Amino acid sequence: MTNKVTEELNRLEPLQRLRVIAGAIGVEIHDPNKSCPVCGGKGYLSVKENGEVQPCMCIYPGFEGVKLNREARRKMAKKTRKIKP
Repeated sequence: MTNKVTEELNRLEPLQRLRVIAGAIGVEIHDPNKSCPVCGGKGYLSVKENGEVQPCMCIYPGFEGVKLNREARRKMAKKTRKIKP
């Protein structure tokens, strides 16, 4: 991507960035689940320093009722602790 497009994307909120990118590649995403235990209803897990957003599973069709086991929750928590917004 060009620098101008990247700057415009970085000005958007993280969820709006996900919507723009998903629309560009043709992927359908839902509104975030307000009672999601993984993301807390934000729709994303974290934002990296370079502006990359890590989406939560609750915004993808077909993953609404997915329950993570204990090991997967620990790995996800460890990963999000390492990446501070």
